[in-house]
Amino acid sequence: MKRLLAACTVAVALAGCGNSTSTAQPTTTITVFAAASLSSVFPAIADGLHKTHPEIAVRFNFAGSQTLVTQIESGAPADVFASADQAHMNALTSESKVQAPVVFTRNKLVIIVPATNPASISQPFDLARSGVKLDVAAPAVPAGASARIMLAKLAAQPGAPPGFVAQAMHNVVSQEDNVEAVVTRIALGEADAGIVYVSDLSTPNGGKVHSIAIPDAANVINVYPVAVVSSSSHTAAANQFVDFLTGSEGQDLLRQHDFLAAK
Repeated sequence: MKRLLAACTVAVALAGCGNSTSTAQPTTTITVFAAASLSSVFPAIADGLHKTHPEIAVRFNFAGSQTLVTQIESGAPADVFASADQAHMNALTSESKVQAPVVFTRNKLVIIVPATNPASISQPFDLARSGVKLDVAAPAVPAGASARIMLAKLAAQPGAPPGFVAQAMHNVVSQEDNVEAVVTRIALGEADAGIVYVSDLSTPNGGKVHSIAIPDAANVINVYPVAVVSSSSHTAAANQFVDFLTGSEGQDLLRQHDFLAAK
């Protein structure tokens, strides 16, 4: 999904991006590259920032973290990068493409099924049942990598059926470029189950599916870091975005969208 999604530019002249009462027009627009799992909460973050800094507008590029890293490495103009895992941020840090990353939230996995639950899935071990159609993110995607670790951890739990991981992976019918695509496919009933983040349940399509909890002993926690991109031409405004995101208002908004505390 190498497309630039100008999801919303936070300015009072545009409708649908918040209820700011400021009449000041933005003088600086920053571009935030953010993991697809942040597409529901980050517009609210940007609106909150605009209320305190009306001179700053924000546009977004939402995609899988691995795609965003490739775009930044290729010179795509970005001011802030927010990753759904530490590994992809580390890749840019090692190349001096970003400045001083900071963890701003965490996320954990959940199993989702269509509203009708056609495969009658009631527990995680059902993912290995014959005939189940499972949809997951690709292994290069943070949610996809975590899903595979989670399946291995489930296989070590009491009651796990023999060959659980191999059978569950045999049931995979599609591997998506980002976790948002998994939620969409399950909401449309194109597979029997998917593995996504708990925060995805707060998205519009997340409201159309049912969730099945994963035991804490088998779950995987993803750490989300954010950083200003070294090539940014709007460093001051980019830092204001990061400061708001990691401050009390930004953290409250993340909690409202079911993200976990940063620590």
